[in-house]
Amino acid sequence: MQKPIITILLLIICLVVATKVKSFIKNNAPVEPVPIEVVEETESVACTMDAMMCPDGSYVGRTGLKCEFVCPEATTTTSTTIKATFGLDEPFDFNGTVLRVWAVTEDSRCPSDVTCIQAGKAKVALNVGVSTAEVEVGQTIVLEKLSITLDEVAPYPVSTRKTTDGEYRFSFTIKPQ
Repeated sequence: MQKPIITILLLIICLVVATKVKSFIKNNAPVEPVPIEVVEETESVACTMDAMMCPDGSYVGRTGLKCEFVCPEATTTTSTTIKATFGLDEPFDFNGTVLRVWAVTEDSRCPSDVTCIQAGKAKVALNVGVSTAEVEVGQTIVLEKLSITLDEVAPYPVSTRKTTDGEYRFSFTIKPQ
């Protein structure tokens, strides 16, 4: 008499365990993969805010549908005007002539969070090949057969903090003469 009761109990336990296993597998089964969407060229894509230094010394961010870095085309002609941005003590080669800002000689620009009666100015000491000059924002100089204009000094000053040398970025327009 005991064997049929034990057998029935074992069958009931197996049935309960099987039901629980089936429920566990069903609830933890991998979901259907999400279909990959094809991005149309008219849609916007958000790229990360990385930056890369190009061979010409300029910096570019990610762009396009694939968020790639795209450096400006390298030019071999000497008649091209270019815009270049580089930091303090970073050499920039323009057709074999090396430009390098070696010092910020003056940064008396009015901080952005202050009202001033004078705008102030920013000046840098610049080496161009074997020549040296001091140039301020908006000024154009001619050295080593190049016309060089200092377009911008960044970052713009704020009264609550001092800009360190490593933070400075200088934007120039360079044109052969």
